[in-house]
Order: sequence, then C-alpha cells, then structure tokens
Amino acid sequence: MAMGEQLLYRKRGIRLTNQQLEIRGGGVYPLSAIQGVAVREEQPNRRGPLLCMVIGLFPPAFPALIVGLIWLVRQKPGYWLSLTTEYGTIEPFGSNRSQPVRELQAILATTLEQRQLPLGKGRLDRLRTQLLDLAQQQGGEVSVTQGVMATGHSFEEVKQVLDEMLQSNYVQLDNHWETGVLIYRFPELLSRPAPTSDRPLTPPTPSAEQVRRQLLAAAQQQGGLLSVTQGVLATGQSFEVVQTVLESMAASGYVSLDRDWRAGVITYRFPELDTADDRFMDRSMDRSMDSPDLDPPAASSLQAKRQLQHWVKVLAQDVRELWRSVSGPS
Repeated sequence: MAMGEQLLYRKRGIRLTNQQLEIRGGGVYPLSAIQGVAVREEQPNRRGPLLCMVIGLFPPAFPALIVGLIWLVRQKPGYWLSLTTEYGTIEPFGSNRSQPVRELQAILATTLEQRQLPLGKGRLDRLRTQLLDLAQQQGGEVSVTQGVMATGHSFEEVKQVLDEMLQSNYVQLDNHWETGVLIYRFPELLSRPAPTSDRPLTPPTPSAEQVRRQLLAAAQQQGGLLSVTQGVLATGQSFEVVQTVLESMAASGYVSLDRDWRAGVITYRFPELDTADDRFMDRSMDRSMDSPDLDPPAASSLQAKRQLQHWVKVLAQDVRELWRSVSGPS
C-alpha cells in the first residue's frame, strides 16, 4: 500500500482506498477520475418464459408450461455499479443481489463527497502534518507531485497547503538543480535525516565539495589526467554536473585543459598528480630492459634512450608551461 493510502472497503474481490477503486477482473480506477457513482437495476427478459408457457397450453406440449413457470420464477433482476468519468459511463461490477452493489455505492459516494469538499480545519491540519513528515523523510525538499502521491489529496489541495506554508516564511520555493521542477524547501529540515529507515523517494543530492573530492581521487588513479566521461563513471553524476565542477577547478588555476595525444579527447590535467607520461614510459622501458635477448651494449643503449626521453619530457613540460603563461588560459 502506498504512503498515505487508507483502506476503506475490502470484500468479494473489491478493494477501495482513499485513492483508488480496485475490482478483481474489472480493473483499477483512480478516485480522481471518477465524477459520480450510481446503481443501475436491469430487469430480466420475460419473453422466453412467457413463450414457453403459451406453448405449454396445448396438450401435447404441456411440459413446456412447467419449464416456463420454473424459468419465470428463477429470473432475478441484475444490479450494476455505474461509474461516471470524463470519458463516459462504465459498469465494472454487477450482481444478482442488490445489497453488495448498493453497499459499495454508498461507501464510494461518501468517499468522493469528502474528496470534493473544501479543506476544513481538521483535514487542513492533517494534510499539513503529512507534508511535514514527507519533507523530513525527503531531506527537507518536497514537490507537489510527491505530496499528492504521499497523501492521496488532489494537486490543488496539496499546492494550497504548501503555498500557505510558503507565505509564513518557513518554507522557500526553489527549482531542482537537475530537473528544474519546482520544489518547496524546508530550511529547518535540510540537515535532519529521516527518523525512520524508509527509503527516501529521491536520492540525496551530493554537494559540489563531495563531487570535487571524488574527481580528485579519480584523477589520482588516472595519473593526473581526467576526462568528463571518466568523471561521470567515477562519481555517478550527470555530464553537466561533472563538467561544471571541472570547469570551476580549471578556473582556479590548479587544473588545466589538455588534449589526450592518443585518443584526441579533451582532458583536464592535474599537474600535482601528473604521472601518466612517466608511468607509460616506465612500463615500455621496463619491458624492454627485462627482455632476456638483450646483450649488455644493447641494455646500455636503452638506458641512455630512457634518460634522453626523460629529459625531453621535462623540456616539453617546461615549454608547455611557458606557452600557457604567455598565451593565458584557454
């Protein structure tokens, strides 16, 4: 059962709550879509029994008279639950007994009438309490749709109560940073976790500082070079969030933009963590040095080549830093 849903009736495969009507074999009908309810009585067709009785009046067909009488006595009217919606009238439930149909019709009519009544003080207080409980479970943020799902009230009623709390200056109106949906923020509940172990409807939004730490850890693992896609894989955040955080770090001067010479993609270089080129060169040179087919002169040649590549890398790094200082940030 959904949050805020209350069971009102449950008999003969029929389940009625304050949010929906569920009939086994007949479907599920939200109460918000039902405009009216009534009982339609259907009289049986008497033509068949009367015809048998007329035929039985003749002596050779006398048994047909008895059949017609039995058939007529056993015929009973049918009773159907008639629901009026904006798309027309439907009859999802029927019975030969009027009592179960009229009982369901009475309960359903009372429920619909209560939903259509304006919010009284008692219902207003209960709805306000339900929305505050939901805000505490949500980490201090609630949207109108979440309020409708949790309380079973209409969109208009939930928005009315949230707007009243907004006017009291204890609630703030904001947009969700990722979806842009209007949310009502409760500052006094932002830092208070939910008291129960129920799973929140939406996962908590990580702060920019948390994303920044995750990106630094990922950059350290990648040898000082990090692309936006690698940042998304490491943090689980969207491309827009990762790119925004990386650009803010680049603007601070501690991170620079670069292009991966192998893949050609734009990467963010962390100079203090830059070990990618060293590790690549060390792995290639170590494999060559460990080869059993090398004689001592060849090993010395490789060692000299390794030192030369190291100094070329240092010179290239100095030239690159000098060019950045002259041309300014890209």
